[in-house]
Amino acid sequence: MAYHTTTQGTLYLLSLMEFDLGSPVLLYGGMEVSTGEDLFFTVSNTIPFEQSMLYPGSITTSVDDPLDMTGVRLNEFDVRARIYKLNGSVTADTTFKATATFPSLDAFTLSGLIVFEASSPRLVRVELSADPQLTLTDFITKVIGGSWDWADEVTNQFAFKRGALYALKPPPNAPDTYTYPYTDPENPSQTIQLKPGYYVEAFLTIFGKYDFAVSLGVTEHTFKLMTRSVQRFDFDFIVLKDAFLEISSTAGHKYFRLGTSVVIMNTPIEGTVSASYDLSRSAFVGSVSVSLGSVELPTGNGSSRQDVTLGIEFTWTRGSGSNSGFRISKLDGLPTNTVDWINDYLSVLNSGSDCRKIVSDWLDGLTETSLKPELNGSPRKNDSGLMEIPLKLNYTIKAVGSQIANNEITFTVKFAIPDSVHDLPNALWTSLVSSSESVIGQMLQQEDTYKAIAEYAALKGGGSAFARFICRALGKGLENLAKALADVAEKLVTKTLAELAELAAALAAVALLGIPALISGLADLFEDLWDWLTGKDKEKEQLANEQLDAARQKIQDAIDKVMAVIRQVKSNVQVQGLTVGIARNGDFHAKWKMDGDSGYNLGDNAVIQYNFQLLQGEIGSHSPIWDGTTIKVCNELRYDVPFDSIPRYEKYGMNASVNAVVKNLTFIYPDTVKGFEVAIDQLAGIDNDKAKEYADDLRCQIEQLKSYNTNGVITDTVYAKAAIPDYMTIGQSRIGQNTRIP
Repeated sequence: MAYHTTTQGTLYLLSLMEFDLGSPVLLYGGMEVSTGEDLFFTVSNTIPFEQSMLYPGSITTSVDDPLDMTGVRLNEFDVRARIYKLNGSVTADTTFKATATFPSLDAFTLSGLIVFEASSPRLVRVELSADPQLTLTDFITKVIGGSWDWADEVTNQFAFKRGALYALKPPPNAPDTYTYPYTDPENPSQTIQLKPGYYVEAFLTIFGKYDFAVSLGVTEHTFKLMTRSVQRFDFDFIVLKDAFLEISSTAGHKYFRLGTSVVIMNTPIEGTVSASYDLSRSAFVGSVSVSLGSVELPTGNGSSRQDVTLGIEFTWTRGSGSNSGFRISKLDGLPTNTVDWINDYLSVLNSGSDCRKIVSDWLDGLTETSLKPELNGSPRKNDSGLMEIPLKLNYTIKAVGSQIANNEITFTVKFAIPDSVHDLPNALWTSLVSSSESVIGQMLQQEDTYKAIAEYAALKGGGSAFARFICRALGKGLENLAKALADVAEKLVTKTLAELAELAAALAAVALLGIPALISGLADLFEDLWDWLTGKDKEKEQLANEQLDAARQKIQDAIDKVMAVIRQVKSNVQVQGLTVGIARNGDFHAKWKMDGDSGYNLGDNAVIQYNFQLLQGEIGSHSPIWDGTTIKVCNELRYDVPFDSIPRYEKYGMNASVNAVVKNLTFIYPDTVKGFEVAIDQLAGIDNDKAKEYADDLRCQIEQLKSYNTNGVITDTVYAKAAIPDYMTIGQSRIGQNTRIP
């Protein structure tokens, strides 16, 4: 019908729009009739009509789950339709806009629209907002009402960053391949093909950082998707390429996993790696096995070859590493290697210590140290661009083929990032070998290992080896270790006087441990004693005196350990007999012997000298030195001198004496002396006569020990016996030497 008029105007006719979005929709609006040929229908509060003309409650104000779009509500409708003739038929273009919300979620107010095809609603589309973002957890549990068994605070970081939800209803008798071409009004140059059903088409951002374009299909309260990212994910040592997500909330088939191609240190790994989401670790967890074939490893003095297959596990989560979201969590198959570190052990043991040196011969045979590395954390790239790998190192030490120690330490290797994963084991072991002193330093901090090496060294170095290992343990504050070594060393049979003395010094240092603190506590006890005004003063005084005696005995026991050694040294070098006589050439001749000439071993550095004196009086008498002579220091067991070189030789009666002096032996360490002096001074400071008496006595003994260190150990003096046959003696004369008859 055509209208012809010259009068301009608009007439609104109260009209009804009715359609079905899964539930019936009834809207009242105004049909705009104007002088033009087209009719327009609109729903607007600005169109005047009498509300009483409507059926009460019949108007639709909101629609839930439009076209089965579960969890979505449309309201605040804005409809405009143009009704016109096309090819002789009446048709309409309808624009239907609405506000969209998620009834189960606050803070979401979205824009929605309904697209009609002919007079039937075909498509409902809701645009997602960027703020707030719709998390995957909320979408499943609150929007579509499904279950998300592994939801946690990290999966809440999986969010739909931008995109839309849509529901498409195919026309009756549509083919299985039916799609609907949709043109975005905001971007009319792009048309996309939509599939029938309920979908989310958006960018799913995981960990707030990485985007995947998803088309997620919803079936009732479940969904399933597989989507690929064109983004390349570069981490410190690994690149993920062609990554795709697979998600399903279907009962019995729930999963959330990542599939990807992996490049490790520029080395592509064959096949696709799957990383499933692990709730307990709040991360995607994947693994890959890499066969490296035969790999060359340094051994410290050469190299070895081993077949190596690495098992690499990685996790991808929010904020790990340097906020990269990626870390290597397991690195299995790192090759065990055996190194020759004998010189390295020696270098570490002899560095930074005032103790006497450990001798290389003592460690001969300590050539096999086996190290088994395991990952102890995550590799990372440090600020210098180097690769750092924290390791647990299980080590086994062998000496002459037998295991003497086994334990574990932690150590971090640092090296330039290898050009390929094949170079990783060699780079790791090169770093370990070059860090041998640091590794050994940690190994020697473990008491069982230190003690095992000390005992092995003592097989060759005896008491000296034990003494030097004890000295080093004390220097590092390892008192329990020093005591353990001392317990073993006390049972040792020493071979030389030097090692006997050296070991005594070490044992004295161990015996001193705790004594200054003991005396300090004793001083406090006596200080408090006289403040007690109870009737138990006598009991308290008795207790204090008992503790005083015990403390004094501890110091005395420590000193006695050294004194016993000094007595043994004296006994071993004691001169056993001195004979004097006339040599065939007429010279004065004296000789002496040691312990029946059974022999003795001084050891390293120690020397023995003999103090020989010509004496007045008869042979064998303990008389003063012969006038005009001095003590003669001899290095041999004899002394010869022409008679005429002896002052007033015609009066000389051939009396003499000799003793031995052992020098260059250390019986007590300077630090031990200071420790004793501190304890003795504390003892002397106690307001008690007995304590002061004890202190004076102990101080004298310490001074004596210091003298032995400085002046050596002097044996008892032996006096001469005549070696002249009786038939050559007339009275006191000597045949051929101014023979006279008194």
